[in-house]
Formats: sequence, C-alpha cells, structure tokens
Amino acid sequence: MLSHGWGGNTFNFTLIIKGLLDAGFNVLAFDSPAHGYSSGKQTNLLRNAQALLEITKKVTPIHSLIGHSFGSISNAFALDLAQNSDQLEQVKHIVLIAGPNKLANIFASFTRSMHLPDQILEIFYQKVEALTQKKMQYMSTVNFLQHFSGSILVVHDHKDRVVPFSEAKDVAFGTGGKLYATTGFGHGRILLNEDVVSEIVNVLQN
Repeated sequence: MLSHGWGGNTFNFTLIIKGLLDAGFNVLAFDSPAHGYSSGKQTNLLRNAQALLEITKKVTPIHSLIGHSFGSISNAFALDLAQNSDQLEQVKHIVLIAGPNKLANIFASFTRSMHLPDQILEIFYQKVEALTQKKMQYMSTVNFLQHFSGSILVVHDHKDRVVPFSEAKDVAFGTGGKLYATTGFGHGRILLNEDVVSEIVNVLQN
C-alpha cells in the first residue's frame, strides 16, 4: 500500500508501482484527502492516517506500507493508531522515502520560512495535541514505530532540500531500520531512481 506526500498524488509512484507489479505484488495506492482525485479541501496527519485505516478495513491483508515524505510519517502514525487492534497486524515491511522524523521540526521549518512569529508555532502544537490527544513531543516517526516488529527501510537523498538527510539518520538509528542513501536525486526525483525501486522490491521479497 502506497501513500504519497503533501501536495502529491498516486501518479508520483508510477515507476515504483511498475516495479512492484513486475515483481508479482498486488499494489494499492490512494490519493489522500484533498489531494489528486480525492474529495475535501484540507487534510492533516490524523486524517491521512485515518484514511489509510478506513481503506484497509476493506482491503486486507496489507503486507507492506510504502510512503513518500508526508506519506511516510502518515503510514507510521497509522501503525501507531492501530497497535491495539487487529488492523495492519499483518504488515511486515514499512518503507519510508524522504520522510521526516519529528512533526515539530516540520512546523518549525514552515514558520521560519514564512517568517511567522513563535506564537503561531504554539498554536500549531495546540491544534495537533487537540486533534491527536497526544503530546507534541511524542509525534515522531521513531516513536510511532517503537512497537513495530517488521522490517524498516529508510530511503533518503543526501541532497534533499525539503527534508534534511539528518532526519533519515535519526529514523534509522531510532528504529533500527536500514538506511539506503542516494545522492543527487533530491526530494522528489528519488521516486524515479531505478536503484531505489530495486532496493524496495528486494526488501519486500524477503
């Protein structure tokens, strides 16, 4: 099951989907709320994760989760939300492509780039905590995956200007996952790297 990034859509995974189909996998990809062909005008981390969980109620079992950027942390959060249920219990692999670790870092980067005052950052934090009923300090890919016993593949480019490579190192170290690094493909074109596709297929086949 594939989850695209913020502002993206299912077509971003075209090469990866082809590689998975050629390897004999059944592939499910969806447009997140307010993205692509999906309805709605806004979304957030919780809505993205809930959308994935709603879909998996109708399509089971799910063997692997693959996410790009915001889709990566959404998938990890979905696993966290499902840990006390039988949903997603058959997931054996999660692939995190160009994904962030701490949600707080995303908000901080956004407010800095927009030259917004610190009060706005605090409002973001309050809204997240109200929506998720979890403290902002908990909202990270590493924490979301602490209970996950399957394999974790972290794919990231050294030259990613959207999500720093240091985030990938934090995730791999914090989860015990495998880090697969590229150079020169950035945040988006990494999805078009045939070596990345081969690495994902190899991991999912084992």
